[in-house]
Amino acid sequence: MREARPWTRRCGGCSTSRWRRSIGSSPRLAWARAHGDPGTPFDYWRLADDAWAVIDHLGLDRIAIAGHFSGGWTAMRMALQQPSRVRGLVIVGSRADPYDSYDRIGYEAVIMDGWIQGDNPLEHVAVPIASSTIRPDPEPRRYWLDNG
Repeated sequence: MREARPWTRRCGGCSTSRWRRSIGSSPRLAWARAHGDPGTPFDYWRLADDAWAVIDHLGLDRIAIAGHFSGGWTAMRMALQQPSRVRGLVIVGSRADPYDSYDRIGYEAVIMDGWIQGDNPLEHVAVPIASSTIRPDPEPRRYWLDNG
């Protein structure tokens, strides 16, 4: 049997539990900064540095990197930092270009005005988020909607 090649997966916001089935067979696992206990400073370059530190500690040379949503932003930074060490890069649900002013205004209206500073109910937002970010299993989705 051929030995598996090393790779790293960078999870996106709120999605770490989605990956439990596949990471259960992984021999080594390190959660990213601010996933679980956000008591440490956070930025994507720092997450990339952290990931390379773990990879170096494990004595790995070239790896494939997979990143989902915000994990894709970390994965892209990892590839920029050490391109010669990256065998492959898989990016899912991320974008490399900066948001334009139209996108930024839209996100600000939803997140800042609607969620953080406003008193708008989240139900109209929770259902689309639940259906797109939570496994298609109805039980976890229902739990998130009921207890979110």
